Amino acid sequence: MMTKTKHGYYHPTNLEHLKGVFKQFKGKRMLDLGSGTGEVVELALKEGVQAFGVEIEKELWEKAQCWRTTILGDMFDLDWSKYDVLYYYIDGCNEQRRILDKINKEFKGTVIFYTEPNVWICQRFK
Repeated sequence: MMTKTKHGYYHPTNLEHLKGVFKQFKGKRMLDLGSGTGEVVELALKEGVQAFGVEIEKELWEKAQCWRTTILGDMFDLDWSKYDVLYYYIDGCNEQRRILDKINKEFKGTVIFYTEPNVWICQRFK
């Protein structure tokens, strides 16, 4: 169910679609862009990924079980080049063009794009 928030909309991820996806990134540093309540970060941590999240909505961030690895703030203020993997739920927000521009400008790792029920893993070459 999609919920209106101060900065847009929140739609929880169906974790059944992602089970096993993160195992191939075991030991890698991953950033979940717009991590919401942290379910994807938790799943990635369980699959051996050094997972972090960034969430701008304080109410969602406060609900995150993985708040020790989730940053409260604007994803565009972070240096994405410090991570090996980016995870992004394509939700139709107005920021998608900015996200793709930032990926092209400063990120050289793997990007996982998710939109129910599809998962795309895109490897960028350095």
